[in-house]
Amino acid sequence: MTTKKIMVIGCGGVGSRHLQALCKIDIPVNLFAVDPSEKSLSSAQKLVGDIAPDYVQSIKFSKEFPLDVDEIDLCIISTSSDVRLSVLKKLFSNFSVKYLILEKVLFQSIEQLDEARKIINEKNIKSWVNCPRREEIFWKEIKKYFAGNSNMKLYYGKSDWSLCCNSIHFIDLAAWLFNDKLTHIKNSNLENIIYKSKRHGFIEFNGTLTGEFENGSTFTLESVKDIPYEKAEFEIVSDTTKLKVNEVKGLGILYRKENNWIPEQFDFHIPYQSEKSHNIVKKILETGQCNLTTLNESIDIHKPLLLSFIDHFNNVSDSEYSYCPIT
Repeated sequence: MTTKKIMVIGCGGVGSRHLQALCKIDIPVNLFAVDPSEKSLSSAQKLVGDIAPDYVQSIKFSKEFPLDVDEIDLCIISTSSDVRLSVLKKLFSNFSVKYLILEKVLFQSIEQLDEARKIINEKNIKSWVNCPRREEIFWKEIKKYFAGNSNMKLYYGKSDWSLCCNSIHFIDLAAWLFNDKLTHIKNSNLENIIYKSKRHGFIEFNGTLTGEFENGSTFTLESVKDIPYEKAEFEIVSDTTKLKVNEVKGLGILYRKENNWIPEQFDFHIPYQSEKSHNIVKKILETGQCNLTTLNESIDIHKPLLLSFIDHFNNVSDSEYSYCPIT
């Protein structure tokens, strides 16, 4: 295999973990890490400094796009949502890109979602959104228990788990587990309070968000202020199966009708981002495929979610907005 060129744009929290994983890839690559923040670049450089990569031919850290490259095999855009569209446009004006992985929340407005989809589809670039539970061995096994089931419901809560920036993960999981298409989201049980996000310039909500899919499946997401994140739990039920999961603790309990609803307890491990990006990227580079959510499918999930947040933001604000400052 020829040496592949991989770029990570945005080397803060998640971006640095992508880089950490990519240093473990077992195909020949050149890595490019781009971030306008000297602090982010320095932190990412220190994070990967202790790794002795066998297949990484070079790693270049820079505040600007490299000038000696015109083709990128795969790019991961791990910036915050407010600058992602401008970064996307700048990327395409400087490079030919074959594959693309985007972090989420994708963008802050419906207009940005539509514009990004149009640009990427016109360039015919295979693109995915990093909702990684579809790639997890644990969740793939769980999915089998719900195949062909009816009356399916997913609940996630009850802790302070950053509802705005993380809801997309759990709605995406429900859509995939239930093999169903999201139709609408109800936000009337969100608190009428705007909280400051951990990230400067962004906001968060707490309360309960609910939604329904075409075939009647539902989800309920509940975020409660100041309850520790490690208490967050899934409860997923159908007519024949019930599952309780705490991902942080790696504990699950399965109840099956065919087993007289006797609890079956099990342990599992969900890999960190630094433990899996390289495997996903390798799969894409070798096969052109992966199990992450495709861009088009993710946009269809993002739209009703973003609309519900914009609606709530306007209801509790003094101004009228066409976007919601979430990341």
